[in-house]
Amino acid sequence: MKEQTQANFRAYGEAQKLCAQFWQKPVKVETLLEKASTTIRAQVQPLVLGAIRHKRLIDWVLDELLRRAPKREARSLLIVALGEYLSETPAHAVVDHAVKLAKARLSAAEAHMVNAVLRKGVTLLEGAHNWEDSQQWGVRYSHPDDLVARWLDAFGEASTRALLKWNQLPSPVYINIEQGVDLEPIKGFLESSKWPHFYRLKPGAWPHVQPLLQSGQAYIQDPSTRIPIELGAPKPGEKVLDLCAAPGGKSRQIAHALAGDSQSLLVALDLPGKRIERLKENLAKVQNIAISVVDHDLRTLTSDIFEDQHLPAAYNAVFLDAPCSNTGVLRRRPDAKERLSSSVIAEVAKFQEELLIAASAWVRPGGRLVYSTCSIEASENQDQIDRFLSKHPSFQLEKSHLSFPWREGYDGGGAFLLQRLGS
Repeated sequence: MKEQTQANFRAYGEAQKLCAQFWQKPVKVETLLEKASTTIRAQVQPLVLGAIRHKRLIDWVLDELLRRAPKREARSLLIVALGEYLSETPAHAVVDHAVKLAKARLSAAEAHMVNAVLRKGVTLLEGAHNWEDSQQWGVRYSHPDDLVARWLDAFGEASTRALLKWNQLPSPVYINIEQGVDLEPIKGFLESSKWPHFYRLKPGAWPHVQPLLQSGQAYIQDPSTRIPIELGAPKPGEKVLDLCAAPGGKSRQIAHALAGDSQSLLVALDLPGKRIERLKENLAKVQNIAISVVDHDLRTLTSDIFEDQHLPAAYNAVFLDAPCSNTGVLRRRPDAKERLSSSVIAEVAKFQEELLIAASAWVRPGGRLVYSTCSIEASENQDQIDRFLSKHPSFQLEKSHLSFPWREGYDGGGAFLLQRLGS
């Protein structure tokens, strides 16, 4: 029990440090969590994510209750504790734990302040939970006002509120397990879903599924990732180009669809860097399929690059999972809210347009082009496709699928199947 208490104290301490860094300068949450000790990262992660997820609301509470700025350690302790409460930990447990930490690490006056602020803060938050005016939702749900207004205009009040509530909940972890894997040894740690081969991990599952992940028989993925693959329907014997491929989840699904035919080929491309190394590691686990990894910028890609590696310059199917605003996955990436605005989304859409045009050059006549995003913005999805088709009459739209988290129950995004005319 004493060791467990000490581990909890350590986790809180690390979470405080990471949250203090984020409050000073927001960064990608995965980059932040890499700094946590591996032995207690499992305890640190929900504390950090809970605080970041509710950052704006936490700041509002502290601004309301603090007459002057406390020292960094005291403020970061309040941030973590309020984030824990907002992640549905009972108030008495949060206050008790935080005050014990404060007494052990801070002055008596600071410990008294932490106790008073948390107790008053819980009361303030209970009142904020009942805010019905959509003008208050930016603070209530810790989203930029600009983004809330954008969604209210696009989706209406009911859907916007459902989306905001969805984004503020902890994200479940899904695992995609290959067909034919014996699930009997781990079935107690898996919860079935309505999507084939996707299972929700139960608490404590990680050590038991780790061997499957290491062997390449499973991959951590949201069920939404299956949609672009199903639209593009890669088949054995085809040559497929996967663009913006890192870290490799989509590439892995494509590779398994192509496996077993000596004529099949998967070419996975992304920018040089750490992500390309992870892509290579993930694809090295897939068997019975010829795979080539190319590190290059899609926008400057030429046929010479392919020729130098003895690769084709035209493909049966090209998949482009375009970098996007991430508005469909804010539940998993709460830090992205700190970087979002309508102007940023417009800049992202321009970048996507460049990538889509570049991707289309590698589709053979009669071939398929699948464009997908993890955004719910029309400017990054249907508007993007409409603009492309108006300038490229050699392509036509065959199918599309828009996912909205509050409706489907998984990450949001868009996926579009285009076909190039000819044969």
